[in-house]
Amino acid sequence: MKKIFFLIFMFIAVNSYSKIIDGIAAIVNNSIIPISDVNYSIKPYEEKIKFAKLSNTEKIKALKKIKEKVLDNLIDNKLIELKGEELGYKVSDKEVENLISNILREQHITLSQLKEVLAQSNVTFAYYKEKLRGEILRARVVNAFVKSKINIPKEEIEAYMKKHKPKEGKEKFHIAQVFLKNEDKEKIDTILEMLKTKSFAEVAKEFSQGPMKDKGGDLGYFKRGEMLPVIEKVVLKMKKGEIKVVKSRLGVHIIKLVDFIQRKVDQRQEYLKAEQALKNAKLKEKLSEWLKELRENAVIVKKL
Repeated sequence: MKKIFFLIFMFIAVNSYSKIIDGIAAIVNNSIIPISDVNYSIKPYEEKIKFAKLSNTEKIKALKKIKEKVLDNLIDNKLIELKGEELGYKVSDKEVENLISNILREQHITLSQLKEVLAQSNVTFAYYKEKLRGEILRARVVNAFVKSKINIPKEEIEAYMKKHKPKEGKEKFHIAQVFLKNEDKEKIDTILEMLKTKSFAEVAKEFSQGPMKDKGGDLGYFKRGEMLPVIEKVVLKMKKGEIKVVKSRLGVHIIKLVDFIQRKVDQRQEYLKAEQALKNAKLKEKLSEWLKELRENAVIVKKL
C-alpha cells in the first residue's frame, strides 16, 4: 500500500512534464517501456539532486545512476505484469475505483483534489488509473508466485511471537488517590476509617492535597510504565476495589484500584501477524530470485 501512496506523492513532486519528448526506454519481450515512464519516476530525485551540494559532474553521475536503477525497476515491473497477462490475470475497473477510494480516505482528500493535482502536473487521470491497475496486478502476481510459496516453520513463528509479545495496551489500571504532602499517621488512619462508610470521591474531595482533588481524586487509566514505579509496584498486586497506602518521595498516596482492564490477546491473530511479518522479511530475497529467473527467460533491450 505504501508503494501505491508513493504514486500520489510522486505526482505532487513533479512540476511540469510539458517538455517531455516520448520515445522508447526499453523493450521487454514485445512490450515497450516509454521514456516518459522513466522521466516520471526520476523527477522527484532530480529535484533532490538539483539542490544537493555536489559538483555538476557528480550530479550528472548521480542522475545517471538513478536513471539506470529506475529503468531496471520498470523492467522488473513490466516482467511481472507480462507474467500476469500471460496467465490471464485481469484487474477490473471496480478494483481500481475501490483502491482510489481507499487512497482518498487515507490521504484525506477528495477525488476533485486528486484530479486537480494530477492536472497541474500534466498527468491525466486515465494514466494515473492505469498505473494503479499495474500496481494491483503486480501485487497479485507476486503474491501468487512468490509470497504464497514462502513457508515459515511453526517453530520459527512461535519464537517470533515469544520475542515480540504485544505490550502496549495489554493492561490498563484505573486508579484514584487521596494525596497527602506529608506523612501524618493520625490523618491517614482517619481517612482509612472514613473510607469504610463514605465513597472514595467524597473523602478525596475533603482531604486530598493532590491533582484531581475536585474530581474525587480520579486519575484515570494508566498502562504499565506510566505510573510512579513505587505506586506501580503496589498497583500490579492489587485487586479491583482494593485500597493501599503508598509512600513516595512526593508524599503519601492512598490509592484505590477503581478498575482493571486485561486486553485479551487473540493467539490465532498474533500467530498470523507473526507469520506475515516473517514472510515479508523473506519476500525481498525470494522476489529477487524470481525476477532473476524472469529476466533470464526474457528478451530485454535497453535503449537508454
